[in-house]
Amino acid sequence: MKKLIITLLAVVAVSALQGQRVFLEYNLGYGTFGMSEMRHMLLETESAVKGMKITDDFPGYLTQEVKVGVSYDRWDAGVQFGYLATGGKKSLADYSGSYKNEIRNKGFKTGVFARYCLLGADYNLKLYGQLGVGTIFTRSKLTDEIVLNNAGIEEKEDLKINSVNLFLQPALVIQYHIIPALAVQAQVGYEWSPYKGNMKYEGNKLAFNADWDGLRTSIGLVVYLNN
Repeated sequence: MKKLIITLLAVVAVSALQGQRVFLEYNLGYGTFGMSEMRHMLLETESAVKGMKITDDFPGYLTQEVKVGVSYDRWDAGVQFGYLATGGKKSLADYSGSYKNEIRNKGFKTGVFARYCLLGADYNLKLYGQLGVGTIFTRSKLTDEIVLNNAGIEEKEDLKINSVNLFLQPALVIQYHIIPALAVQAQVGYEWSPYKGNMKYEGNKLAFNADWDGLRTSIGLVVYLNN
């Protein structure tokens, strides 16, 4: 994947020199995330404190994505980079203190994409079919924290783990060209990982993974760097 991304970046640079349309794209969106194994792990975590409740259950959250690509005829293609985040927390708190188990996940995406203009190739308003493929590098932090106010005790333990997933993301994109060098767009799709790598701690595999599968929606801007 790394070699493919470097190759496509080189293609983008050569295309710019040859006069083809090179574009830079930014998308801000919202995603939902499966996280079924982490959710189960948080639910079943043994605790010496009764009455703990889940207050964060890996909710959907904002997503960000940057694309660099080349536009030729009905086709756009290039490289993409993205950021995902979510988390879960189980806690109990009262006047005497607090106790919590928390998982925070960050996903860093790298990949390639291609899209084809299905409708409106000769007009300002266009409809594309798009497919992205690539890798999600997950960085997670597991935190256990206990605070006992009367005893003056505050203890916290962090565990950092990581994993690698492969993803596919089909989507539909509606794009409107305000001027030849600038377009706005909206897209909706679904992200699915055919391979979800087990989380690792210091090189050792753990018995669960990070499941980023879910709905993806976004709005964005596309700037054409040459015309």
